[in-house]
Amino acid sequence: MILIFSCSNNLEEGKYYSLSTIKKHARNGQMVHSNGLVTERIEKRIFLVEDDDVSLILNLSDYKKESKYLGKNSKVVFSGTYRKKAFQKPEIKVLSLQKVEEFK
Repeated sequence: MILIFSCSNNLEEGKYYSLSTIKKHARNGQMVHSNGLVTERIEKRIFLVEDDDVSLILNLSDYKKESKYLGKNSKVVFSGTYRKKAFQKPEIKVLSLQKVEEFK
């Protein structure tokens, strides 16, 4: 599973962030299967699927249809994967930050 959000510009590609930080910056979005099916709309909350092996990189150009659900005032589209280690809080790795204008 991949998480896609509209978010602020305060996140950097390739870095891991705590769930609380992601929640602070994410506005609305969706949860997408690797086959491109949108499984759940997300509005100001984040759902995590328990899977430590997720390392998919989303090619956002393949998901133009889904990107219309992102907020009109969004600065960037965020896609990322998450990890959870024993006795630690979940972290999300930012894989790509793309300007929304590129997908119109």
